[in-house]
Amino acid sequence: MLNMKKKNNNAVAKSDKEELITALDIGSSHLRLLAGYVAPDKQIRVRGYKEIKSAGYSKGEINDITKLAASIASVVQQFQNEYGIEVKNVVTGVPGHVIQGENQQGNVTVGTGHVSEFDRNRAIENAAAGLQQLNRNDFVIIHKNPQNYSTESSENIVNPIGFYAKRLDVNVHFIGCKGLYKKNIEQAISMISSNIHTKNVIFVGNAVSAAAITENEKEIGVIQADIGGGTISFTVYDSGKQLISQGISDGGDYITNSIAREFGIPKQSAEQVKLQYGIASPELIPEGQEDYQIKVQVPSQLSNSYEELTLTITDLSTVIHRCLLNMFELLFQRITSHGKSFLKSLDIGAGVVLTGGTAMLYGIDRVLSEFIVAYTQNPANDFLHCNYKVKIGLPLGVRMCDDVQIPEELRGEKAGIAVRPDQATVFGLLRVAKFENLDQYSNSRARDDDSEEHGKGILGAFRNWMKREL
Repeated sequence: MLNMKKKNNNAVAKSDKEELITALDIGSSHLRLLAGYVAPDKQIRVRGYKEIKSAGYSKGEINDITKLAASIASVVQQFQNEYGIEVKNVVTGVPGHVIQGENQQGNVTVGTGHVSEFDRNRAIENAAAGLQQLNRNDFVIIHKNPQNYSTESSENIVNPIGFYAKRLDVNVHFIGCKGLYKKNIEQAISMISSNIHTKNVIFVGNAVSAAAITENEKEIGVIQADIGGGTISFTVYDSGKQLISQGISDGGDYITNSIAREFGIPKQSAEQVKLQYGIASPELIPEGQEDYQIKVQVPSQLSNSYEELTLTITDLSTVIHRCLLNMFELLFQRITSHGKSFLKSLDIGAGVVLTGGTAMLYGIDRVLSEFIVAYTQNPANDFLHCNYKVKIGLPLGVRMCDDVQIPEELRGEKAGIAVRPDQATVFGLLRVAKFENLDQYSNSRARDDDSEEHGKGILGAFRNWMKREL
């Protein structure tokens, strides 16, 4: 008997051979360009990395497509000059506030009594036909994530192909992106060169989950929240299934704007103060430092000179703490509101994994943990049971190619590569691009594969089945 290793049909690598993938993370604060290889075991080897300040993009929206294209051109040019890698096709991400997640069921009658790839794909297509919100013209499907399959005799099937059954049922988590948003992102990328194209558009939440969340966390339930400069993208998993995918059009900039308004200082100064002195709660200020004074240079209204404004670190931390509680309240409200539409309750055993630039704010994990305790103790919030554990998520399984020096942006204080929570998206984009492909659930591909073996009888059909599934 042949000893054949079977692939997981819900995460099928498009090619087992080495493929250099290039990912572009477009954020409100930074642009990040990464090229690397993803092994079958999902380990990433970095070939090149570059990040710069972004322009023309704010709060998860393009506000000047020419400026955005120019900043993309800049990071691509610097990357190519430094690594000698020509950038042609890139995968990029879209934030949660421009996507919509929807769960649907589909089924199909198995005519042969033996489930094939064609049957599986038909079941998924039938689930898509029942979509409500995502069937509107302004959404484009960017992810089809089968959660589980079932037949008359078996439930919670991961890969149904090869089962004997008369009927196949499937639960699918679909994610759609606003079509015009997707087109404008692709346009900004194509504007820099006719040779550069967008190969794939991926939800940021899926990318971050692929980078920083473990399968065990997904199995026992986890909330992943990526808090960027302008948006929050979040996903919820339980029993290994992706249940909720959404976003909020507020992020770290909300804190910056609140600091600017509270103390009457420019946003640029507020951002600098937040990054340099920000602490998530006054309770976390070191003893004896409560009255530490922060001096801020503010432009004078009467001349071109500057005036000095003083605020204490306690005052600053109080504003930040208030903003964080508001953000966490909105996050949990969104999860509860959407979850109640199709679930009786939600039990999150692994707590919350935070990524994004705001996740680097000192003490944010402790503040969120305390918020979860208070939230879940409120009888009015009995729908959502969440472990108070909070983890700052870092990209997992990352190393440099042996012949490439560690770039400054990935260099830590100690020897070796050091990654940050705000880099989770760009590393996750690589993984999703490697292992996920909308075409893998398309019967047009299945028909093309079948036609290659047409007329070759049982042996040809068996070879074709092995090529697809093993």
